Amino acid sequence: MSYLKTKAIIINKKVYKENDLLVTVLSQNQGKLFFIAKGASNSKSNRNATLQLGNIVNLDLYKKNDFYWLSDSVTLKNLFKNRKSLNQIKFTFYFLEILNQLVSENLDQDLLFDKSISLILAIENKSFTKYVDHLIDLIKILGYGIPENITTSQRQGQYLTCQKLLINYIQTIIELPLQTSKII
Repeated sequence: MSYLKTKAIIINKKVYKENDLLVTVLSQNQGKLFFIAKGASNSKSNRNATLQLGNIVNLDLYKKNDFYWLSDSVTLKNLFKNRKSLNQIKFTFYFLEILNQLVSENLDQDLLFDKSISLILAIENKSFTKYVDHLIDLIKILGYGIPENITTSQRQGQYLTCQKLLINYIQTIIELPLQTSKII
């Protein structure tokens, strides 16, 4: 059995079997990875609160039969601890979906993790311009070029237009509409 300690951002989770969760994270050490959290979908589990979307956590994982399993988790930052505006919630879920769709498994890049943390802080601080700037940087880090119309709107300070163009561009990359648009 191998062990892994890492700082991570919770980007997705699904119920797995009856009371377990299959959790997707962007980890500082290993990039995007998946693990199973035994009993975490049970409402009485204290792990459920730690594994909320957008949380920044410290994880202790162990690998057994080619799967990571959660041993322990500690919340470092709960993004939704304080009341958030609808825009903050929307931007958070867009960001998490984008990470889940664009980041490949085991892509180990400290810069990607650090930029993601900066993006979360921009959302928390209600800084829309920094959010858009960091999202553009994130797409560049992932190796996608930025179309000229996005760069032009960013340079001209047209951040609302820039954000809409970014979402359209990301949807062309993943070849699917972002699901967050349907929810919000």
